[in-house]
Amino acid sequence: MHKIIVADDNHLTIQALKVTVPWEEWGFQLVGCAENGVDALRQISLYHPDIAILDINMPGMTGLEVAKQLLEKKENIIFIFLTAYDEFSYAQTALKIGAFDYLLKPLDNEALKTVLKRAGEELNRKRQTAVMRSKLRSDYENWAGHLLQDSINGITRSVTELEEMLQQEWRPAGYELMLVSSADFLSPERIEQLTDQIRQCLSGQEALYQFKYVHTRIKEGFLILLVFQKIQIVRDYDLAALKIANRIVDTGGALEADLFVGISDFSERSLAALPKLYEEAIFSAESRFFLENKTVIHYKSITSKSFRNEYMLSRKMQDMFRILYTEPWDFTNYLEEFIELILQETCYDVKYVKNIFMQIAFTITCSMQERNTGDCSLKSMETILEDMHKIDSMQSIISYIRTYTAQTIGRIQKENSQMSCQGRKVLDFINTHYMENITLYDVAEDAGISESHLCRVLKKETGESFVNILNKIRIQKAQKLLQKGDLKVYEIAEIVGFSNYAYFYQVFKKITGYSPKEYH
Repeated sequence: MHKIIVADDNHLTIQALKVTVPWEEWGFQLVGCAENGVDALRQISLYHPDIAILDINMPGMTGLEVAKQLLEKKENIIFIFLTAYDEFSYAQTALKIGAFDYLLKPLDNEALKTVLKRAGEELNRKRQTAVMRSKLRSDYENWAGHLLQDSINGITRSVTELEEMLQQEWRPAGYELMLVSSADFLSPERIEQLTDQIRQCLSGQEALYQFKYVHTRIKEGFLILLVFQKIQIVRDYDLAALKIANRIVDTGGALEADLFVGISDFSERSLAALPKLYEEAIFSAESRFFLENKTVIHYKSITSKSFRNEYMLSRKMQDMFRILYTEPWDFTNYLEEFIELILQETCYDVKYVKNIFMQIAFTITCSMQERNTGDCSLKSMETILEDMHKIDSMQSIISYIRTYTAQTIGRIQKENSQMSCQGRKVLDFINTHYMENITLYDVAEDAGISESHLCRVLKKETGESFVNILNKIRIQKAQKLLQKGDLKVYEIAEIVGFSNYAYFYQVFKKITGYSPKEYH
């Protein structure tokens, strides 16, 4: 039912409209009556009617002035004017400023009914059009988000289709990719709420920084492709991206969500670089561990001179974790190199250093739990936190991590033993068929044993699970292909058995400490 407000300075006209017009029978609701323009404007702001029937000539503020003021504010209201014969020139003016129609006084109910019927039909058409446009826009955004997910995985046809869509719609001047993540666990309801708020935040900045955006949700967070429309220098694109990201973080803060944003480097025009931009955005977001006081990290800043030491720490730490899972007997040497590097810098605060060494200690615990050696006492996260809280000097924290390393990783060398024939057969099969979509069942069937027995053999003789062994073999093969330099990264991923580029990127980085592009 459409809402109506009536305004006329003639009290009898108002009373007649109230009493003689069957508003609800005609499909309308009379929500307010005013006897001057000022009160009419107040009631319109209060009740938000669909239709305003206004006397053209009222004291204080005319009906024309009321309509003009509201039309300038883009209010979506249909205006119908009441006028006498000697005010016909006013009616012509009303039509010029956007009035729907006018009615002559004294008012005839049948004429009013006819005009209101047309006005109601017009309102219904507008609402149907708005719903259709909203659905089309939603479908467009969803499909663009789907193409973005495919594009970061290196699927060429999706890159091409997304690029064609954006060229046709927005004529891009360049792109930057940002990953918005949360430091805390978020429920599905909170994620939906944050997603809506982030979209509103982005939409509110589009005109200011002259950009559009494509978005999608991935495992790591909320992925946003900024599509800049104005040609300018690269520095200005970077600054705009940083300001947009800071607004997103502020939006999260208002909802008590601890958000942080990783931003890629700038890419001019072509979307072929999307997999690379994705790696840069991921790497920027992950670098927050070393820059804990920062919530927005641009890829360019990580590799700049002012952040070089933090960057080197990040790389050294990745090397340590890689060795911890692949060649743990060499871990002590990498740890000493890391300690030497951190001692070169004196600007770190205590909390920052404790967080780093706490992460190292906890990763040692996790790696030893995976190996399931059972011959040493492992510290839980709670114990490590308590220990770190008590430590009050750099030397004490270094001593702590050295001692824990000796008590845990130092024992692994004793576990190297001769592999059984069964174990060698299993590894030979994996080395021969790694590029295929092999499963634990396939390997067990070839070896002539059950899947559970195979798991026990691998754990006992290698300290690894089937998935870890398969991934390490595949990554070793990928490293050799990358060194040759004649294939694209996503092609290598497919050759060594990975059907999903994003998963290949994650596994490669976990095992080697570098992204495929950096290794290349």
